[in-house]
Amino acid sequence: CVPEPTRGRGRCAESRRPVAGLRLVSSRRRGRGHRSDGSLSDWRLVPNGSRRVSRHGSAIAFGGMAALVVGLACVAVLRAPIPPREGRAHLPGLSSPADVKFDRRGTPHVRAATEEDAYRVLGWLHAGDRLFQMEVRRRAAAGRLSEVMGPATLAMDSRARTLGFSAQAERDFRALTLGERRLLEAYSAGVNAYVSSHPRPWELVALGVHPEPWTALDSLRFLGLMFTTLSGSEEGERANLARVTRYGLGPLLPFLDAQSTAPTFVPPEARYPVSRLGPSLAHPAVPRGSNAWAIAGSRTASGRPILANDPHLEAQIPGVWYAAHLTTADGLDVAGLTLAGLPGVAIGHNGWVAWGITMHQADDADLFLERVDESGERYEVEGSFVPLAGHLETIRVRGGRAVELRVERTRHGPIVEKLHPEGSGPLAVALAWSPDLDAGSLKAFLAASHARTSEEISRAWSLYRGPSVNVCWAAAEGHIGLLVAGAIPRRRTGDGRLPVPGWTGSYDWNGLVPPAELPRIEDPPEGFVASANDDWTSSGYRLPYPGEFAHRERLDRIRDVLSSFHHAVPSDVRTLQNDLLSLYAIRVRDSLLGIGARDPEARRALAILAGWDGRALRRGPSLLFYRFMQDLRQRTFGPREKRLGGRLPAGWDLLAGMIEGSGGNDLWDDPGTDAVETREAAISTSLASALRDVESREGAVPAAWRWGRTHALTYVHPLAEAIPALGRFLNVGPIEMGGDSETVAVSAFSLSSRNSEPWLVVSARLIVDLGDPDRSTLVLPLGESGQFPDRRYDDQAEAWAGGGDFPFPFGRAAVDAAAVSTLRLE
Repeated sequence: CVPEPTRGRGRCAESRRPVAGLRLVSSRRRGRGHRSDGSLSDWRLVPNGSRRVSRHGSAIAFGGMAALVVGLACVAVLRAPIPPREGRAHLPGLSSPADVKFDRRGTPHVRAATEEDAYRVLGWLHAGDRLFQMEVRRRAAAGRLSEVMGPATLAMDSRARTLGFSAQAERDFRALTLGERRLLEAYSAGVNAYVSSHPRPWELVALGVHPEPWTALDSLRFLGLMFTTLSGSEEGERANLARVTRYGLGPLLPFLDAQSTAPTFVPPEARYPVSRLGPSLAHPAVPRGSNAWAIAGSRTASGRPILANDPHLEAQIPGVWYAAHLTTADGLDVAGLTLAGLPGVAIGHNGWVAWGITMHQADDADLFLERVDESGERYEVEGSFVPLAGHLETIRVRGGRAVELRVERTRHGPIVEKLHPEGSGPLAVALAWSPDLDAGSLKAFLAASHARTSEEISRAWSLYRGPSVNVCWAAAEGHIGLLVAGAIPRRRTGDGRLPVPGWTGSYDWNGLVPPAELPRIEDPPEGFVASANDDWTSSGYRLPYPGEFAHRERLDRIRDVLSSFHHAVPSDVRTLQNDLLSLYAIRVRDSLLGIGARDPEARRALAILAGWDGRALRRGPSLLFYRFMQDLRQRTFGPREKRLGGRLPAGWDLLAGMIEGSGGNDLWDDPGTDAVETREAAISTSLASALRDVESREGAVPAAWRWGRTHALTYVHPLAEAIPALGRFLNVGPIEMGGDSETVAVSAFSLSSRNSEPWLVVSARLIVDLGDPDRSTLVLPLGESGQFPDRRYDDQAEAWAGGGDFPFPFGRAAVDAAAVSTLRLE
C-alpha cells in the first residue's frame, strides 16, 4: 500500500481510501544523460503541494516515511477484523464441514449438511461482516444504547423500554416450534463462535464495547424494533397530535381534509381536550415505499415468470440488507436478502418460487387518550377507574447517572406520553399497535424458504404478523400473485388520523382482519401484478380499512411499461427498475402550462418546462421544476409556519392538488396577512424566482443544468455523525442522483427545505428469472461488508448509482464458476 507518483495523494489499492497527504517525487535532477534505474532511491516522499525538495528534504523525507509507517500500521489494525474468505476456519457445533463460496462481490454461497448448520454459518458470516451493525441493532431494541453512547440516546432507550420489545421477544419465542427455536439458537451460536475467535470491529474497540453473547431473544427484539420502523402509522398520528397541540384543530383540519377523500373524523368526546392540549412530543411522519412486480410467462422470453423487487428505505451505512445463498443436503436452497441479526431470507427465491415485498401502509396503530385520576395511578374504563399496570426500568448511562423509568400500560397498550390540557384533567396517551397483539412473524421468513407452489408461498406468508406488507410472488409452475399479509386492526369507528378517547370503549379495536379476508389476486388476465404502496384500486379492490397509501403515479408508470412487454428478459426489467419518468411531474407541469402568467420570467420558465419530457435526470430542466416546487411550498406556507412555530402537513400530494385546483384551494390565502394571496399570483412568482435562482447558479443553458449536484446522496456512517472528521474515511458519496418520490427509481427528498439531498432510496434491486434462476441479478447500494477498510465496504456503489447490477448465480455449476474463493468451516 504505497502512494502513487502520478497523483496528488496516495491511495491504498486494497481499501481505495486516502492513506496520507504524501506523494512521491524524483530526488534526482533530470539533466541530459540522466538515467534512472527505477529503484526506490530515485524517489522521495513529500507533502502534497510540494514542487521540489528543499534543503530540509531529508527531514521531510524522514517525517513522511514516519507518517507512512504510522498510516500502514493503522491500516493493518483496521484490517485485522476483516473476516477470512478463503482457507479454513473453526466453527463449533457443525454436524459436518460446511463450504462457503464467495463471488466477486463477497456474496456468500453456503453449502452445509443441515438447515441448522446453514443458519449457524449465516450467524458466523453476519458477525464477520456486520458485527457493529448488529450490536447497535440489539442495543437499540433492548433500550441499552445509552450504556455506550451516553445521554444522547436516552430518548431512544426510553421508547424501546416503553414499547416492551424484550417482553414481546419472550412471547414470540414461546410461540415458536421446537424446530424454529433450534434454528434461532444455531444462528446465535454461529454469531458467538465468530465473536469469541476474531478481533472486534474498530467501532466497537473505539466505543470500548465487548459484545455479550448473542441470544435468540436478541434476534426477536430486533425483529420488533424493525417492525416499528416499518410502520409509519404511529408517527403520522403523533405528528398530527403534535400539530393540534401547537396550532389547534382549526388550522390543522383543512390540511388533513385536503389530502383525503373524506373529512377528518374528530371524536366528539375528544374534541374539547384535544383542542386544549399542551406541547407534545412530535414524531415526524416518515413514508416508506417499494416496488415489486411479477410478470407471467405469457409475457416473458423464457415462458416462465420473472419477479422484481426494489425496497425503498432510508439511506444508511452499513446497508440494510445482506445478500446470501444457503444450500443444505436436507432440502434448503434459498437465496436473497437477509438482515444481520436474524436468520431467514426476507426477500428472495428458492428456484421454485420467488417473492418480494412492499409496505402496504395500512393504519396499524392508534393513539388512545386515557383519563387518569389525580394520583396518576389509575385510569378510567367506561365509568370506573382501574389501576395502571406498571414497572420500573433502569437505564444505565455512560458518563452519567442511571435513569429510572416507569413503564405503564393501559388495556390499549403502553403509555407513550402524558398531557395536561387546560381546563381538563390529566390525560395519558396509550399506543395500540397491531403487531403487539400476536407473535411468530419469523415463521413466515423461515417457511417461505421451503415453499414450492403458489399455495405454499401464500400459506407461508399467512403466518406473518408484522406491519402490513404486499407480498408479490411468482412460481416456476407458472402462477403469479399479489397478497396482503400482516396485522391490520378492525376499528369499531374512527379513521385513525387523530387520537380517540379510550375511556368510552366505543373506539376500541375488534380484533384483527383474518388473513383469509385480506386482499389477494392470482393470475390476472393482463399477465402481471405490481405493487407500489398503492391502495389496490388498480386491482379492483376497495380496501375496508384506512391507511397512508401512495398515490398512483409510480404504479401507473410500472403498469404502463409492463403492459408493453411481450418477450421480457431481465435486462428489460432492469431498465424499468431504473426508470426516471415522473408522471407526477408531468401532471403538475401540464397544470402549470394552463396558467396564464403575466411575469415575463415566469412565461420563460413555463416555456422551458413545456419542452421538458418529465424525466428527472441528473442534468436538464428537471432542476427548474423541483426548485419551483420548493419555492412555491416555502412561499405559500413558510410565513404561516414561522408564526405557528412548526411545520404544516403540506407536501407533494397537497401541493399538486392545489396547483391543479382540485383540492386545498382555500389554502392559498394566508389568514395572517391583509392581502389576498391567489393561486395564479403565487405560482407565477415562484416560477420567476426559481428560474432566477437556477440561472444564477447553473447558467442560462437548461441542458447543462445539474439537478444531480443539488440532489446528491451521501451515505453517512453513524460515528461520522458524532465525529464529522471521520466522514472523509467512513462516508460514501456524494453520489449525484436523479429521480423523485414518484419515479420508479425512487430518490425522495423534502419540499420543506432548499436542501434536496435524497433520504429515501432504493435499498437493493433484485431480479429473479424462474425460467433460468442463474440469470438472476442483484445489487446493493454499498456492499456486503460493514467494515470500511474492506474492499467489500462500497464496491457495489458505482454500479448501483449507475443503474447496474451483478449476477446472482443459483445452481451449483454457476456458483462454482462465479466463485473467486472458498472458505471451509470445520
